[in-house]
Amino acid sequence: MRKNSSRESGAFNPRVFVAFILCSLGASLALVSFAATPPSGTLTDTSGPLNYTAGPFNVANPTPLPEGLDAGPECNNPSQPCDDFALTITLPAGFKAAHPNVAAKVTLSWTDTGSGNSDYDLYIYKGTVTNTNGSKAADHQSATSANPEIATIKPLADGTQTYTVKVVPFTPTNETVRVTIELVTGSNVPSAPPGVGGSGP
Repeated sequence: MRKNSSRESGAFNPRVFVAFILCSLGASLALVSFAATPPSGTLTDTSGPLNYTAGPFNVANPTPLPEGLDAGPECNNPSQPCDDFALTITLPAGFKAAHPNVAAKVTLSWTDTGSGNSDYDLYIYKGTVTNTNGSKAADHQSATSANPEIATIKPLADGTQTYTVKVVPFTPTNETVRVTIELVTGSNVPSAPPGVGGSGP
């Protein structure tokens, strides 16, 4: 009768442990690969535009689901990836009164690396919003087939406000996207129909 050695009979198996570590590391790298760089920024009246990149994106997230099944995108696990950028907007006292039309223009653009059919969408939430299940509509968005996608955060107020800028890879083909966020006033404020580049879903 064969007896199990201590290496085989124990609960701890070094090979299984190493495989687990490698798989965990691979999953972590997959998540980090499309993280915003940098992950956050503060826009002020004197800062100039903020710029960041995210990607490359390889997994499609075709949400929100059509026909009213979702109010907003689903961003809650690696199979439904979204990129988050923590945006802070700080304006000095009296700035809104001096610039009543002040807004933040958010522009998402990319260079298609596939068949010319890549599509990315832009959703902006007030506050810190990480995982979403489709039930929460964005406060501002641009979800069309256009490149660039342009959304406007308006109205703004004096003081500090925080937002989460989400990029959703609706139909990606391994692109790295670029996002620019800038203050605009007066005649520079872009106008768009609600849900296209404006202030509502």
